[in-house]
Order: sequence, then structure tokens, then C-alpha cells
Amino acid sequence: MPAGVPHLWAAWRQGKVTERGATHAARETACLEVENRLEVDRFLAADPDTLVTIHEVDAPPLHLDYDVLAT
Repeated sequence: MPAGVPHLWAAWRQGKVTERGATHAARETACLEVENRLEVDRFLAADPDTLVTIHEVDAPPLHLDYDVLAT
């Protein structure tokens, strides 16, 4: 998992996301090209001070604006 989502991996190691949440995010982004997957990783977990813990039960689905990620 660390190579494809290094920020999420670091957040998991720091206890900021659960193993289940990190694994789910990694699995759901596995189909993306490497550069897009890294961009999603940066979007989700690059700044540990603003990272919100990913909750499996209460969190609404994450909807990404792919046009924004493409810029």
C-alpha cells in the first residue's frame, strides 16, 4: 500500500485513519493511473493538521471532481 498512497500510509501509521479506511481508499483508487492516484492521496491526506479521520460508518460517500484533479 505505501507506494501508491504514501500520505495515507503515513496518516495510518500516525493513527489518523483506521487500517480499514486506509485499505478501502487504497483499493478504490487502485484503478487510477499512478499520477492520479497520488493526486487523490495528496487531496485526502497530505496535510496531517487538516486531515479529518475517515470513519467507515458515518462518513458520506466521497465524490471527487475529476475536472479539479485534472488541473
